[in-house]
Amino acid sequence: LLRGAAERLKAVMADEGSERVEALRSAIAVVDRYAEVRDDYYRRIGYNDSGDTRYATIRLGFRCNQACGFCWQGRDWPDADQDDYARWVDEAAAAGVAQIVFSGGEPTLNRALPELAERAAKHHGIPTVVQTNAIRLRDARFAARLKDAGCEDLFVSLHSSDPAVSDRLTRAPGTHAKTVAGIHSALEAGLAVRLNCVVE
Repeated sequence: LLRGAAERLKAVMADEGSERVEALRSAIAVVDRYAEVRDDYYRRIGYNDSGDTRYATIRLGFRCNQACGFCWQGRDWPDADQDDYARWVDEAAAAGVAQIVFSGGEPTLNRALPELAERAAKHHGIPTVVQTNAIRLRDARFAARLKDAGCEDLFVSLHSSDPAVSDRLTRAPGTHAKTVAGIHSALEAGLAVRLNCVVE
């Protein structure tokens, strides 16, 4: 993104007349979209709680099919380019991580998730985890596709066993039942499932 803005600014400097002003405004508008989003919101490398496993988290955008009141992310934050995600997988592998975590927003909304999981698992030999609300996993074909891609583990957000409480927390009525159905579908596909509950 910033490379693109820099190229536009170079073009502005080389040009004459009113087109320069419009090009400058265009470049500034692109940069402004990312003003609230730090690079480490998209990707970062860290260690697990015991400090013995180095892993990468790659957020595949910030869109979500729930609207949890406790979520810190902006749903209107811009996605990175699809090519960036593949490059980040390669860079994480080159950095020697033991695991790649695909997160979001809701990562299953990004059409490239299965290919990225496959790139990590089969091309680089790195186990992958998907942090998800599992709603899209209700589709047995999608769950099987993730399993075939080499995804080993799902970290599923299920914030209450009570549907009414869950739907109130996620501000998405009816999604508790969809998450539960997605969990069952994922288990049937042979995916490991861990549950994550945010305490309010």
